[in-house]
Amino acid sequence: AGLKRGKKVGGEGLTASYLGDFKISEGGFKDGQFPALNGAFDLSIASLEALAAKAAIAVPFADVAGGLNARGAVSGPIDALSISDFFAQLGGGLLTAKFENAAITLGEAMRVSGQMSLSADSVKALAAKAGSPLPDSSDAFGPFALSGAVSGTPQNMRFDNADLSFDAIKGTGGFGVDLTGSVPNLTGTLDLSGLDLTPYMGTASSKQSTSGGIKPWSEVPLNLSPLRAVNAQFKLTTPNVLTQRLTLGQSTVSAVLSGGTLTAKIPGASLYSGTGDLTVILDGSSDVAKTSLEFALTSLSTPEFLGASAGFDKITGTTDTVLSLSGQGATQSALIQSLSGNGNFDLSDGALLGVDLSAFLGGIEQAWTSRSLPSGIGSDQKTQFSELLGKFEITNGVVSVKDFDLSGLGVSASGAGSLDIGKQTIDFSLRPRLVDSNGNPKGNGLGAFGIPLRFTGDFGGVSPSLDTDLLAQIVEQRAKDEAAKAVRYQVEKTLGDSALGNVLGGLIGGANTSPSAPTQTSPQAPADTPEKATETAPAPAEETKPKEKTDEEKAVDLLKGIFGK
Repeated sequence: AGLKRGKKVGGEGLTASYLGDFKISEGGFKDGQFPALNGAFDLSIASLEALAAKAAIAVPFADVAGGLNARGAVSGPIDALSISDFFAQLGGGLLTAKFENAAITLGEAMRVSGQMSLSADSVKALAAKAGSPLPDSSDAFGPFALSGAVSGTPQNMRFDNADLSFDAIKGTGGFGVDLTGSVPNLTGTLDLSGLDLTPYMGTASSKQSTSGGIKPWSEVPLNLSPLRAVNAQFKLTTPNVLTQRLTLGQSTVSAVLSGGTLTAKIPGASLYSGTGDLTVILDGSSDVAKTSLEFALTSLSTPEFLGASAGFDKITGTTDTVLSLSGQGATQSALIQSLSGNGNFDLSDGALLGVDLSAFLGGIEQAWTSRSLPSGIGSDQKTQFSELLGKFEITNGVVSVKDFDLSGLGVSASGAGSLDIGKQTIDFSLRPRLVDSNGNPKGNGLGAFGIPLRFTGDFGGVSPSLDTDLLAQIVEQRAKDEAAKAVRYQVEKTLGDSALGNVLGGLIGGANTSPSAPTQTSPQAPADTPEKATETAPAPAEETKPKEKTDEEKAVDLLKGIFGK
């Protein structure tokens, strides 16, 4: 039997109507038969939350969705209805949505398809309503919008040709949403217009500036707890990735978020004129935020990188750099001061800023008489180099540099020291020398000897001075070498080239100086025989002259006067 009916019913907050056939089979409801419908319906619910509470049923997103309006055509038995030309709209709540040109199939597994759009004025408000409050930031976790072609089940849905916007982030692509687990799981591929992570890295920006004062690292607690709200596997392409201190260029990001830990791999990342592979891990699985960073870069623009990351701009050039870092902390400051790792760098075609080592060393002899600082030091000075090599280790935020060698036009330098990234200070010793085209010391003066300099200060103001500690070590070692040469000379002159002489010479050490060419600081050559050497009387007092100062001693006196040390 079949009936064609039009019926409109209403109640508190609900209005519904149906126009069409209502058919019951010959056997009634026996043998699992259900009535069949063929018609159209219209439904209006003022408040899903109120209806769910009154009917004691669970309605997804009822507490944030407001009211519902829906209409469509239905056909088939009630237990397996097919709905076509379906339109539904949520409004009046924190979450708004529209589903149109849609089809729904009911049965053992409900399936849907159509065009869907979702939007919210505040993701922060949605999260708070769901019991997962987000960090209090005025420019983060704001408006959200998503639209695209939808297919699948309510628990496992696919968006294709999708448009996405979240705060200032916009993108297109396709992705899936799986709601069958304990937290939503997202998968997909998106092409973004840009990826600015700055608003989500803390409420206080710490972007560094290469001019003016150096900003301290932020003490605002890091909050990575939002990472626990969802699992995801995404591939993103973006023209840039922005953080508080670093900016990456064109990038393809493969990101996996699971259990609150985000692992992002960026092969071929573009960073300050260089390229390389970058891996970042953000661990928000516990109350203490953890992060690790690992990358290998080539052709990096050193001043851009150091200026942006630490406000240090005293060096230029391109570099091949390998760096591995890890650390953890509840604040940005604690995280930086916990960093540990190692790496090496090979800079080429660059310059040290603030000092012209060639001019400084070239004028050191004249400074001996004028007792004034040689030219070559100042904000407008620089030392050009063809290559600069170095290795470093990082412990608790302090970079210890070793095996530092600079090769430039007419000058070379070796050095070592530390950069305290946490406190943003530098303490570095450098010993430059004048050299010829073959890299050998040029001349016998102070410039060829090499004047040890020490650079100290914060990243915004580094000052050079004489490294008296290093100079004292050099003088002490040179004195030991000269003493050893003198003793060896006496032994070889007295005992000859005998086995005993060789043994004594080996025990004494020092350079194997030819007996016929004693060094400037060697004592007077002994007599030709041991007997004559024993009988030789001390020189008369009037013939004793003050020993001429060595280059090392001259350097100490000169530079102490110049630098006031």
